Amino acid sequence: MQINKLCLLAVCLVFSGTISSWAISPDVKEMEAAGAWIQDHWFSAPGAAEPFSLVYDGVTSRQFLPAWQSKVTLRSLDQGRVQRIHTFTDPAGALEVRCEVVEYTKYPAVEWVVYFKNNSDNNTPILKDVQSMDLSFPARDDGPCVIHHAEGSNAGLTDFRPRTTVLSSPGELTIFSHGHPEPVGVRGGSSSVESLPFFNVEGSGQGMIAGIGWTGTWKANFTRPAGQPLAIRAGMDRMELSLHPGEQIRTPRILVLFWQQDRFRGHNLWRRLLLEYYSPQPGGQRFPGLLCDANWGYLPAAEHIRELNWWPDHDIPMECHWVDACWSGVSSADSWVQMLSNRAVRPDLYPNGMKEVSDAAHSKNRKLLLWFVPHAIHPAVELGKEHPAWIGELLPLNEGYYFWDHGDPKVNEFMIGYYSKIITDYGIDIFREDGRPYWNSDDKPGRIGAQQAHYIEGYYAFRDGLLRHHPKLLIDNCGEGGKKIDLETISRTIALWRSDSQAGGNFDPILSQAYTHGLSLWIPLFGSAIPGDNPNLYAIRSAYSTATLIVWAENSDLDRRWANPRIDLDVLRRGFKEYLAVRENCFGDYYPLTPYSTEPDSWLAWQRHRPEAGQGMIQAFRRQQSNAFGGQFKLFGLEASSHYELNDLDNPQKTIVTGQELMQKGIKVFMEEMPGAAVILYKKVE
Repeated sequence: MQINKLCLLAVCLVFSGTISSWAISPDVKEMEAAGAWIQDHWFSAPGAAEPFSLVYDGVTSRQFLPAWQSKVTLRSLDQGRVQRIHTFTDPAGALEVRCEVVEYTKYPAVEWVVYFKNNSDNNTPILKDVQSMDLSFPARDDGPCVIHHAEGSNAGLTDFRPRTTVLSSPGELTIFSHGHPEPVGVRGGSSSVESLPFFNVEGSGQGMIAGIGWTGTWKANFTRPAGQPLAIRAGMDRMELSLHPGEQIRTPRILVLFWQQDRFRGHNLWRRLLLEYYSPQPGGQRFPGLLCDANWGYLPAAEHIRELNWWPDHDIPMECHWVDACWSGVSSADSWVQMLSNRAVRPDLYPNGMKEVSDAAHSKNRKLLLWFVPHAIHPAVELGKEHPAWIGELLPLNEGYYFWDHGDPKVNEFMIGYYSKIITDYGIDIFREDGRPYWNSDDKPGRIGAQQAHYIEGYYAFRDGLLRHHPKLLIDNCGEGGKKIDLETISRTIALWRSDSQAGGNFDPILSQAYTHGLSLWIPLFGSAIPGDNPNLYAIRSAYSTATLIVWAENSDLDRRWANPRIDLDVLRRGFKEYLAVRENCFGDYYPLTPYSTEPDSWLAWQRHRPEAGQGMIQAFRRQQSNAFGGQFKLFGLEASSHYELNDLDNPQKTIVTGQELMQKGIKVFMEEMPGAAVILYKKVE
């Protein structure tokens, strides 16, 4: 099957794969395998086989837990989940180990999180070497195991780059995210800098995808001893502490999904699981998508209102008005730290308050996004002057930062109430939370890891509190870009901004393409960016995802912004209307049709498939230095005997072809434009 961007005799790249064509839903074998694994690890020998471990008072949990008192409580969470709480109690009456397990009845998946509590009047002996995940990969033979993982975000071209490590026997691999200079974990950290906290272990036609829920520092170690299964251990990278009387801490959340047949099928099962159970639902509904106009806060209110009017005046759709940093403080003389530590609007920019801007946005049926670093505080500014006892230790970065301690319950409760009032008073629809976690020094002997554990748990409680007070609120997860993506954050927030490498508004669209190609295997919801300096159709199509924003290069003068000769209103109108028309496909299954690449002489392509709707979308990109005029791509997940109508959005001619032909032979996409972008829709027809 051939789709003609232009009919040319040309060099044509051929891409093929081995992904099978069945629908993405768990089969009986996968559910049985997951059920057997859960039975073996949670019920066959209580205390001896649980997939976590620790050392307590010098003894490993595999030795002492079987001898402790244990009980299991069971309750149904909903039609798709059953919770089992396994509690082990020290016969001496001190330590309680509680593991909350969630078993999925519609997916071959299980989740768990471990808590430790001191029920005595004295400090406990030392807990250390705490592994939230400690298990063996159930390989069928002694062949090599392949570990698929990815880089995190560090504001570069290779953010979210896929990685593949083949572990033969013997072999070892460690992945981690510290996200902060040495010493590791002492003053702060972040969950998705050096690596994403997700991985897929593949071996002999089966595999296991895992995610770590911890917005601090973590590591995962994979060890393949000679002649033995792959051992996987993951958790906080540093904990060695004694619990005080009555004290409780939690560990990273772990989610595991088992798959068979091929790994991309496994990834799509994973995406569906996350979309159903680990994604925010503002107002109790699935996130519908978002198209955003990103502006800096130092624009005066009157200019924001002009920008709000500009879109409908030119018949260009827009859904969200984005107000980023520099809207708060006293004046332009404030330092950066003073500005981000102040939540009062600048009176010189917003004389009638932020509500004037939000009311104007709402009158245009648009949402308002407002930027915060909610845990920042400064001794000379606003709340820092009112509550000096709540100011944390100085963090000696740049001009110096101070932060609230999320680990202090009274501070956290105040923050929830304080920000909830701001959300109401300012008319905020999307709370843009920037900054990374910073806790007080966490290197005191006998208490290593305690500050981080309490801070991170309070950090989740803060977000949960905002959502409890404002059920329709959407939280944008920004940590200087996508530096705090993990299982816990994606459950409560969406990373609308993936990388600070795009902040200038004049970046190469290759960044958006590569970030989507790498990140889509691991999480279903995120935002992509369009460079506002040159928003041509290639750049706009490069940013199609569940959320999209335009990032302007000119941010202080709207007239100069609008006068940019590279802004073609007809192209902007066409591209944004096209995006809204096809966006639902971005929520579907994801298949990469080409290998990952950031090279300017390559092609990149992927398929979004919605089998329940019988339709989907192919996107292909010919980059600016590619000598290949065409690419041939085999599709996946279609019904072989069904017919599909293909609609190239740059060519009015439609074609009907069988699913079998599309999967076995593929389609050829030609384009003369360099760079160029193709969008091809397909739907099943009678």
